[in-house]
Parts: sequence; C-alpha cells; structure tokens
Amino acid sequence: MKKLILIFIFTSFAVTFNAQNIQDPFGIGQLQQSEKIVSKSLFKYVEADQSLRPIENSIQVKVTNQQLNKWINQFDPLIKTTLPLSPNHTETLLLTEYNFFESNFEIYSLNDQNLIPLQLDHGIHYKGKLDHTNQSIASISIFKNQIYGTLFMENQVNYSIIPKLNSTSKNIECTISEESKMAYDDAVNLCNTDDIKHYIADQINISSRSKESCKRISISLHADYELYLKFNSNTQLVSNYIIGVFNNVHSLYKREDIQISLAEIIIHTSPDNFPHTSSNEDLDHFRYKYKNNKGNIALCISGFTRGGKAVLGGIAYINTLCNKSYAYGYTNVNGTYSDSPNYSWDVFSITHELGHIFGSRHTHACVWGPNKNTAIDNCNAVEGSCSPGSAPIKGTIMSYCHQAGKPGIDFLLGFGIEPGNLIREKIKTSTCLTQYVPNNKSLATKNMNIKANVECFDGIYTHYYFDNNTIDETDDILLLSIQKNNQEIGSILDGSLTITENTSNKFGSNTPTNITATYVDPKNPFAVINKYWTITPSKPVTNPVKLKIYFNAIDLADLKGSNPNYNIDLVKLFTIAKPGNPRS
Repeated sequence: MKKLILIFIFTSFAVTFNAQNIQDPFGIGQLQQSEKIVSKSLFKYVEADQSLRPIENSIQVKVTNQQLNKWINQFDPLIKTTLPLSPNHTETLLLTEYNFFESNFEIYSLNDQNLIPLQLDHGIHYKGKLDHTNQSIASISIFKNQIYGTLFMENQVNYSIIPKLNSTSKNIECTISEESKMAYDDAVNLCNTDDIKHYIADQINISSRSKESCKRISISLHADYELYLKFNSNTQLVSNYIIGVFNNVHSLYKREDIQISLAEIIIHTSPDNFPHTSSNEDLDHFRYKYKNNKGNIALCISGFTRGGKAVLGGIAYINTLCNKSYAYGYTNVNGTYSDSPNYSWDVFSITHELGHIFGSRHTHACVWGPNKNTAIDNCNAVEGSCSPGSAPIKGTIMSYCHQAGKPGIDFLLGFGIEPGNLIREKIKTSTCLTQYVPNNKSLATKNMNIKANVECFDGIYTHYYFDNNTIDETDDILLLSIQKNNQEIGSILDGSLTITENTSNKFGSNTPTNITATYVDPKNPFAVINKYWTITPSKPVTNPVKLKIYFNAIDLADLKGSNPNYNIDLVKLFTIAKPGNPRS
C-alpha cells in the first residue's frame, strides 16, 4: 500500500475592495482570533481644578503606579482598555505592543559637539483601534513617568493624550483633549517647502497602487537646544516627547504600508546656533552642521517660539531619500509645554515633512494627474501654472487643508491615493535602501493561526509574512510567496486578499492527519501534514502562478510518523478550491 503524503492549501474568492489604506495595520483582527483579550485599566478621570483654567474641550486623568506597573511589567498580546474622552463618554480600545526601534538605536546628548550616549527609558508603545471599527487609529506610549498618545476617529475627530509637565503628584497626570475643535494657526503653521525650488528631480511612472517593497527607512531625529530648554533641560522629558510623537507618525505610515524606523535621537544640550529667522535658514544650518547621522534621513525638531508660538513652520527637501547631502527636514513644533497644546499638529507636521523627503509634493502643486500637470485640491494657491484643483471634502497629509475656511485634515485618509502611491514607488525604486527578504521561518506552534500582515515584492515574488508587530526581522514568520505573473489578485493591505497559515492540535505529534473522505480508497490513502494555508484573492486567477510555501522539520517529522521510510519525493502540494478528490 502506497500512501500519498500531501501538503494542502485552500483557495476561495472574495469581492474587490478599493481602499488605499491597510484595513488592519496592527493585526488586531488576527489577535482577536488567536489570543485571549486581557482587560487592563489605565486612565482614571479626575475633576479638573477650575482655578487653573483647564484647557477647553479637555479632561484630566491620572494613572496610579499600580496600574502603570501592570502595563510595564506584564506583556499581553492583546489588551482591552477604556479611554475617557469626557466626564460622560468613554471609548474602548484594543491595543497591541509594537517596537519601531532599529537594533542599534541610541539616544545621545550633543554637548559642544561631543556625542554622549544616554541611558534613558525608551518606553513601551501600543497601537490599535476602537473595539467596534477599523476606521480609527490609537497610539499610546507609556514611560515610567509620562504617557503620550492620540486617537484618530472618523469625521476628523482627534484626541490627544499629553502629560502634565510640572505635576507634583505621585501619580502620572495627563490631559486628554479633543483637538478637532482647536483651529491650527495657519499664519504660522504652514509648511515652507517650495514644490519647485526644493524638488530634486528624477523620472518615475506610477500606473497603479504601489506595493510595499521590502525596504525600510531609518530616521535620525534631532531635538534642538530650544526644545531641550522648553522641557526644563531634562533629556528624559525630551526623549519621551520625541519617541511619543514618533509612535504616532509611525502608525500613520504603517497604515499606508510604508515602513519607517527610529535610528537615533540626538538632543542638543548646549547652544546650537540655529538662526531661527526662518525655517529655510534653520534647515540650511541643520544640513551644513550635522552631517553624521545613522539614519537614512535626518529631521530636526525645534522648540523655538516667538510670542509664545511656534512660528517657523516646517520645511524639507523633496525627493531626497537617497541623496544623503539633502535628505534633511525641519519642523518647528508646539510641543506639550504650551498652555493650549496641539499635539496632533506636531504629528501632522512631522509626517508631512517626512513625506516631502520621501518624494511627495503638496496636493495643490501642478504635478498630479495622468500628465503630471494638475492639482489635486484647492486648499492653497497652486504651485505652478495650472488651474486650482477641486474642493475636497476632507484634506490629506500633504495638503494645506488645515487652514481656516478649509475642510481640515483627516488622518484616516493618510496621504491619499496619488501621493501615497508616489511615496511607495520612490521607496521601491530607491538604490540606497537595503531590500529585506523574509527568512524561511515557518509556524512552529500547534493550534495556531496567523494572518499575513505585510506583503512585499522583491522583483520576482511577492512575499507574505507576519512581522509580530516589530521591526526585528528575526521574529518574522514567512507564510508563503507568490509569483503573480502580472496578475492583480488583490492585496492584504486593503483586505482584498487574505493569506493565513494554520496548525492543528496534532502538529508536533509525529503523526500526520489522514484524509477520511468518502472518495479515499482505503488501500490507497492520503496523509497530510498538520498545517495548511488559505488564500482568499479578490478575483479568480486566470493564468498560472508560482507558489512557494514554507514548512519545517516538525512538519516532516509528523509525516515520517506515518511512514518511517518516506521519501521527500512523495510529498505533493495540492489546493482545495471546492470539495473534491485531490487526485483529480
């Protein structure tokens, strides 16, 4: 009797989706299926002291040391917690821990040109969403002495979580503010990047949505001396603020399937002689003076104020990702030291200036459309010689739609289709970034099911893997790889393609699973490994594709348990599109 030993894949077909953002960028849906949800409390609402003139549309909360320790000292894959937004309104969040630090990440003090490593708390960082909708982004950074965070919701409703800097309480005290009702000061908060003057040209054609390209951009962040002073000359407080805001920026890019990481933070703890006459002058000073950075690009975050306001805005060279001499940006932030903080502006400004370096110009520039000669929107006077774009319902990250009388920025829209595609294509075709191909690491635990949350194209195969919510490549699990042969089968990024890897309870038992369907001849049985994959594309595959799946020694040991003399040549791969005989 010859036993046919099989590896099998299920395929099915789904409807087509049109969204450009990743629907579940942090894998919350997968964790809900595979992990126990642990409920943890964090924030407790407290009555504000009216004599201190509390910020409009805000509440005060506290976090006790007991609550804090549960979050810092106990790891749970999926956490449910409540976030008070007003005295009578709370929302429930689902969060998972995430790591966005490069393996050699360091925080430095720069004092009189001497770079001194600092041993500071890097914090624990969470990402997630509201428990009832994917149309939301929650990002929270927890440090031993402070907490930062944001919640971006539908209808351009944004909440920020910022610490009270000069609190004397033994507990952590925070302010939660609805920033969607706070108008940005468009007189001082404009980006000063010139879409023509600051653009470094190249040629690139974008025909459709660009996919993630197995490349990651590492970023060096500088805190200027003014920011250091604003945070009471305390390097830990400066570091908390910068890492906290980067967590939010990272979330926005992750949702766009753009991979960024934090390479280093350099805090200027002695006078750095920035002129602070304009953002353009500060950018030039930053580029000429600070040339040695670990990251692919460098951004200066300035705390300069005039009349109590961050008046210099932001600026960056455009399309300079692989031009080390010009891969610089600058942004003048409000910080959390203001009487009326606007934390989401800082998130927007940093995300916006990085977008310039990555290749995008403003949405009111005459560089968009099929012929690269039209504007996307009319939120500012056009840059170039075209007619204004149409009036948008909501603005995107590279727009000026935050200005008075304009519809505002919707963080959930991200960069929009054209700017997002352009940035992804610039990264994919970059020559300075190392292309990462996931290692052949397969699922090795029984009773598990994982869903690919990253897809990337190496020029031949599209690889689908689960990144364990870290940028550490050693813990990635590669599910499978597909050579599509120029077919559009959907994307895991917008939900139009789903790929899972699953193990049964028998995985690792040295015993395969026998197929007992009625069509199986007892004299000629089937045995399968205790693992299977599912592929759910948005449309039927009409032409042949090549498929690579990855299994390990445990899988082979399970097969060998049915036939000690088995030969690897007996192993076959088959798909089940509908009930039927695998032999046919």
